[in-house]
Order: sequence, then C-alpha cells, then structure tokens
Amino acid sequence: MSREIHFSIQQGDVTRFEADVIGMKYAKGLFGASQALAKALGETEESIKAVLPSVGSVQLIPGQERIKAKAVLFLSVASLAAFDYIDIHQFGYDVLKHLRSLAPDTRHLALTIHGIGFGMNPANSLRSELGGCIEAIKAGEFPRHLEKITIIDKNPHFVNQLKTALSKFLPSHKMEIDDPDTSGSSEKPAPSSIGGPADTIDVFISYKSEDTDCAKEVYDYLTSRNLKVFFSKESLPRLGSDEYHEQIDTAIERARHMVVVTSTNENALAKWVKYEWRLFLGEKLAGRKQGNLVTVIAGDMKIKDLPIALRNREVITLAPGEIDKLRKYIEQGPVSDTPQKAPDASIQESDRQKSFARPTADRGFSGQIAELSDFMVAKTEILKNTGWNDACDHAKTLSIRGRSKWALPSLEQLAIIRKSSIFPENYCYWSAQEAGENEAFYMHFDDGHIGRGPKNFSSGLSAVFVQKKA
Repeated sequence: MSREIHFSIQQGDVTRFEADVIGMKYAKGLFGASQALAKALGETEESIKAVLPSVGSVQLIPGQERIKAKAVLFLSVASLAAFDYIDIHQFGYDVLKHLRSLAPDTRHLALTIHGIGFGMNPANSLRSELGGCIEAIKAGEFPRHLEKITIIDKNPHFVNQLKTALSKFLPSHKMEIDDPDTSGSSEKPAPSSIGGPADTIDVFISYKSEDTDCAKEVYDYLTSRNLKVFFSKESLPRLGSDEYHEQIDTAIERARHMVVVTSTNENALAKWVKYEWRLFLGEKLAGRKQGNLVTVIAGDMKIKDLPIALRNREVITLAPGEIDKLRKYIEQGPVSDTPQKAPDASIQESDRQKSFARPTADRGFSGQIAELSDFMVAKTEILKNTGWNDACDHAKTLSIRGRSKWALPSLEQLAIIRKSSIFPENYCYWSAQEAGENEAFYMHFDDGHIGRGPKNFSSGLSAVFVQKKA
C-alpha cells in the first residue's frame, strides 16, 4: 500500500512554528535559528555542547510549550568553515535516520536551509538537504508515520527563491512511498566486533565503492606486512546505517593512520569518504592523533585533481613499485604536516602547488603587486592552511618592494579579487570582517559564496593581502 510525503516552503519564525520536530544543526556552536531555539528552550551553548561532544551526536529536547514545536532535534555537525553541500545532504539524511528511533511518531518535520545568509546558493542548498531526506526515505531510514517536511525561513525573499527551487527539484512537491510494515519487527544483523576498547588499528582505508579493487590492492599489501587494517569490505558485514556509522567512527578513533584510495576527485569527495578523512584530519589537527594521512591515487589521476586538504599532504600513486612507499608513512611513524615533493618522480612538482611554506618579508619581488579598483593586492603573497589570527599577524610584518601596512581584504575586495582570477578559484580566502569575537567571514572562490568559521580554523583556508592605493 502506498502513500505520499509532502514537501513545502513556508515563511516563519522557528520558535513560533508548529511541527512535531524541528531539526537543527549544532556546528561546534550555536548560530542563527539554532541559537534562537536553544535560548527559547532555556539551553545554553555549554549545555548543548556537553551532550553533543562529537560530530554525529544527537539530542532531542522537548518543547515544553516554550516553543510551538513539540521537540527540537539538535545534530552535531562539522564546524561552519567545513560545512558544505555534501554535509548539508548528510544532515538531511541523518535527521530522518535519528528520528526513526528517537521520535518514531513524527508526522511533521520542519527544517531550515543552511548557508543562505552567507552567500551559498539557495537552490543548491535546498537540493542538497532535501536530497538527503529523500535518500533516507528511500532507504527506510525515517519515522514510519512521516507525512510532511517543511522548510522554514523568515526572509520572504529567500522563501520565494526556495519555492522556485523546490518546484524545479520536485515539481509535484511530494514523493510516493510504500507504507512501511509496522506489524512486526525485523531484526538487523548484529554489528561485527572490531575489537575491544584497547585494540589499535594500524591503518584505516577510506575509499568509494568504485575504487574497491584499488583499495583491495592496498589492503593486501598492508596485511601482507602483518599490519592490522580496517577495510570495510572485509571488516564489516552488511549493516544498517546506524550500525555502519557507529562502527566507522569507532574504527577511525582506534586507527593510527589513514589511507585514502581514490581514482577521481568526485570519489575523494563522496559522502562517506569525505566524512572519514575529515574526521581523521580533525583529530590530527586537534593533536589527538599523531599518525599520517596518506592518499593513494589510481588510474590517470594527478595530485592537482585532489581536494586541497588531501593534496597538501602525502600522496603516492598506485603503480608498480610505488606502493612500497606506503611503508615510509605507516611503519616509520608520523611525518611533518609540511607538504613534501610527491614521491612519484613522474609527477611534476608543479602539480603539487609548489611552496606551501609561509613567505618571508620582502624578497625583492618584481611585478608582484596588482592594482585592482581602489586598492592593491600582493598577488604572489598567499598563506595556505592558515588561521585568521595568524594571517592578521603576518600582515603586520609583511613588506613587499618597500610597501608595508598590508591587511586582509574586505568581503567587497575579495569579490573584486575573485573576478580578476589572480588566485586559484578552488581556495577559500579569509576576509578582514569578523563575525563575532571568535569567528570571521571567508569567501569560496569557486562560486563566490560567503561562509563564517572559527578564527583558529586553518585547514583549507588561505589568506591574501591588500592595501589602499596611495
């Protein structure tokens, strides 16, 4: 027997919107609608953080008539500096997945759309979030009585944009599903054990299913050297989403090193693959892991094709003789995070994006200052993987051709620089504009959207410097 789930867009205030559950993200802090709901519920950032210690943690808080909705589901996600369209998709999926067990009688779910206020494309954000919801519904990972999903925003301009986007993405504004069989219960396979709490995994292999054969080659190589390797094809049975997610998190927590195996940029950015290497990298950057993150590229892939966070670390090719270089990173312990020349001599260093070290002050550069509009930009002065505070400190000491008093650009100046195509479009660049005491705004040069993130966040963020014309 089939029925329908309806989707709609409405203008409104989340604290005064009637629904069974409102799904919100906790992005290493409370912002915007999440902050408003937490305040209305009498919660503080400290109380929310205490029960949402890591990405994937959830908390269902009853509305208790303090808000119109019956409950709010807070889901801990990556920081805003790292939260993109792939994460929005995952958020939509995970909200429904968790409601299936935490609030199975949910009929009406309300959500907001991430990133609209910071320049992200509303249509892309909507497609990502609803795409995640639809994927969860198709997988059976949703409350069995769900009837309606509503996207709410209090800005009438964005509401109109979202309505247009919804009509294009889902013209009928509904999807037909088979009614889940609730007359009985079906047992899921019990998760396989990956060892007791003290067990350590030498290597976690992250890969997309299309790269299984390549990943298996890496797995065979490592296990032949008596290393304990987590390779999902061998290490996990077929699991439901909840168990799979839990086992992956546990394995990454116990892994000393991670090897990402990929043959395309798209595979490296696939939902689960990106989740895995981002989680490992976050632990490494926080100082909780000392091991190495190594990428093995296969087929015709080049280092320059990798996401910036991977190509700035160790990369080898899956070719005869080259795989032996994994031993350097797995058996000899951690190496510096400073990128090294690619071990594969056939890959030119230009593919590696030369010189990731910070530039020293005035090196006698020639023709290195470009004039744009009413300001100048140091077009070869770029810091990569840098925090906002470090970038500001560097600006104070920067001197090029006798010119000092450089600074980070404003958002308006970044927009002009982006159009000039002076700097790579696949980078995110800090602006001088702060977003509170501990955050600042930045701009993605691929599509120009604006984000905000902690000033001490550095992975994947770059800085360029400007000064007014004399």
